[in-house]
Amino acid sequence: SADNDEEVINNAGCNLFTDIPEICNWLKTVCPGEDLIIGSYAYLDGEMHVRLSIAMDAIIEGVIRDRKTRVSLAYLCSPTDVFVVDEETHDAAMGNYKRGGSAKVVGGLVKMFNKNALKKNHVEPVVGSNGEKYYINDGIVLAQGPNYALAKRIQHWRAMLSRNAGIAVSTNIAPSTATLSVIHNASFKAAYGGFPFFHPFEVARQETSNAVMGALLIHDVSNADAASQPNTTIGNPVNLFKFGAFHGGVWRCGYKVGSIGETAALLFYLSNYGLQLLAVVGGAAAAGYIYASQNNLI
Repeated sequence: SADNDEEVINNAGCNLFTDIPEICNWLKTVCPGEDLIIGSYAYLDGEMHVRLSIAMDAIIEGVIRDRKTRVSLAYLCSPTDVFVVDEETHDAAMGNYKRGGSAKVVGGLVKMFNKNALKKNHVEPVVGSNGEKYYINDGIVLAQGPNYALAKRIQHWRAMLSRNAGIAVSTNIAPSTATLSVIHNASFKAAYGGFPFFHPFEVARQETSNAVMGALLIHDVSNADAASQPNTTIGNPVNLFKFGAFHGGVWRCGYKVGSIGETAALLFYLSNYGLQLLAVVGGAAAAGYIYASQNNLI
């Protein structure tokens, strides 16, 4: 045991890359006699996110296999991913695609320079072997890269596999959230600031996300009838992710979230600095005219 705070600080924590066996063995025996919930929330950039997801998955597999008491799993999903949604949700997105407003006007200008801007939020439904239609929302943001998508596939696969094996799995979609780590980047701050121009998109504050996702976790592990519980019928395992999704409007927006970034940022700048931008553009035009006149260019 540590004798002072400094010893605690120097010895606290663990390395998910190098201490996998130690973490796994500890979780197998910690709080004996009590049920255990393991939350896989760690994140790193790039390929390290994939390695991190594999490390967490290895720990989970070992704990599930050897722990004597009930184990539940918890994940937080990103809305910028691919999920099965209800037909009503898909139809709402198609309705919002027809809406007018500043997003469509400004987006039309952006589309002149970027053909991938403002893509319709539509994917042809997939028909299962039983004739059931599965409606899909493509929320992939290419800028996040393939490693992010692969890391999330690992987590989703473990969630479905574990629930099928009789383990409760809380895996809810959290909304785009204005955390300090996000909005310290000027580009992300501008895009997030413009997202609300795309009905019904909303960016949540960190306190809101924390409260809602915490409540959903408590619900999932406490309610015997929740979709997270293995005895609850949900049909195809991929349906697990659409229950309790706090997606912030990504699924119902008329445009794919990966195609609205530039337009959203431009709308943010125009709404906050419209007069200043107009003055800069006007000043530049006037200066150009004077220069051209003095040099007999016009």
